[in-house]
Amino acid sequence: MLGMVGHMTVSFADNVMVGQLGAAELAAVSLANSFFFIAMSLAIGFIFGRWYGSLLALTAATIGAILVFWIARYLIADWARPKLEKMKSTQNIMAKLQDDAFSYLLFMRAVPLFPFWFVNMVFAFSYIFF
Repeated sequence: MLGMVGHMTVSFADNVMVGQLGAAELAAVSLANSFFFIAMSLAIGFIFGRWYGSLLALTAATIGAILVFWIARYLIADWARPKLEKMKSTQNIMAKLQDDAFSYLLFMRAVPLFPFWFVNMVFAFSYIFF
């Protein structure tokens, strides 16, 4: 759960500083946060055992992802959407998402190129409701 909070912090920082924080800096912070998340997951496994620890890590990651999505959707989105709608690339992405949201969601979740926090933020800031 701490790893997901870190991912949310990075994504919030990116949204606050739209265009001010470079891709290299964001990648470095995200990579460092991923190492922390991996270490926490392994520690849970060592403390609680393989199967119970895996179940706890999976449950905590799922709850963290849900909380990040809800925070982004209901607390940050109203502030971030006007800033993001000014950018041409964001307008194109949101238009494509509204056409075929389910296919984009499956693709972005299945391809490991997109971090989960990024996928959460994209769909939290969109106008798509399931």
